[in-house]
Amino acid sequence: MNDIFSYKSYESIWDTFDKMFDDFDEFFQTFNEDLVTCFYKSYPSFPPTNMYVEKDKTLVIEIAVAGYPKEGVSLEFAGDTLIVKLEPSKKIKDVKYLKKGIKEAKVEAKYFIPIDKYSTDIVSKLKDGLLTISIPAKEPVEPRKIDIEIEKE
Repeated sequence: MNDIFSYKSYESIWDTFDKMFDDFDEFFQTFNEDLVTCFYKSYPSFPPTNMYVEKDKTLVIEIAVAGYPKEGVSLEFAGDTLIVKLEPSKKIKDVKYLKKGIKEAKVEAKYFIPIDKYSTDIVSKLKDGLLTISIPAKEPVEPRKIDIEIEKE
């Protein structure tokens, strides 16, 4: 019988495919941050976030920060990255939880902000457990005519 149709050759083909898919997974996991950097560095699943652009082209990021104290919420702008840091209160509760579903962890969420399109004049407000960050669009630069001076010989 031809060796191509033996069980062993099928096994090696599937092993090859498994290895290939494992290599793809490793590649995409390794370079995930670079590949996903379309509009945000790494889209955080926590805290819950809404991002949208208003009619006046202001970029708005809304982040649910319920349970975090005002002093534990901070914003940083580093290059083209907006960094939102959340730190829970340091209160230690001496209780035994029956169910604990509210996350109390340090969080650092990073958002890519194209600084050629948006201003660094960020306005933020915290109300009812919702942090709203407004980033206005830059004014477009109008083209201007440049006169050319002609030198006489």
